[in-house]
Amino acid sequence: MKWLVIGIGILILLVLLILLSKLSLKISLLYTETEKQCLLEVKIWIIHYTFDVLERIEKQQRKTEQKIEKAEEEGGTEDKFVAWLDSIAEIIKRLQEIHTMFKDFLQKVKINNWRWYSQIGTGDAASTGVITGYVWSVKGIIVGAAGQYVEIIGAPQLEITPIFQGKTVASHCELTASFRIYRAVKAVIRLFIFLKKQGVIPTDHAMQQKI
Repeated sequence: MKWLVIGIGILILLVLLILLSKLSLKISLLYTETEKQCLLEVKIWIIHYTFDVLERIEKQQRKTEQKIEKAEEEGGTEDKFVAWLDSIAEIIKRLQEIHTMFKDFLQKVKINNWRWYSQIGTGDAASTGVITGYVWSVKGIIVGAAGQYVEIIGAPQLEITPIFQGKTVASHCELTASFRIYRAVKAVIRLFIFLKKQGVIPTDHAMQQKI
């Protein structure tokens, strides 16, 4: 009995240690004319895992395209357009609800080591200068908007290099975000409940019907 109590106590302490630990997310975005990459690295203590976000997005896009193509086959171009609008409207609605749900969580997220480098060239010096100024404005707006939701530690390192003698578009953005695991668990539970209500995650009753 004594060892059982000790074992339960150690287990509780371990769970508390995990929940109070910081989780680190490293996001790396790369865009060039020949390569597109979006990597997300999750790290806790010495454990880390990296996965390709674009690969997962492409899978979801293929599912959406199949849905639209099916609508076109059954009802023509008009139904295809309606199906496309429905999918966009559904995404926007869910994002709005998820945004409200995650707002409290995001306020506890800290972002540091934000580096964002870009190269721009249109082949014309005048238009390259104009677009460079526009991109500076866009970057400033994005950083300002992010600062409304999360805590940014230090000034982000932003850089734009205009290429006046050639045509090119390239950008590399990298940042690290950190937060306590228990806050993420709380947010994930809320998201799970929301998705279950929306029918994205099948309920036990639905699973039994399928069986």
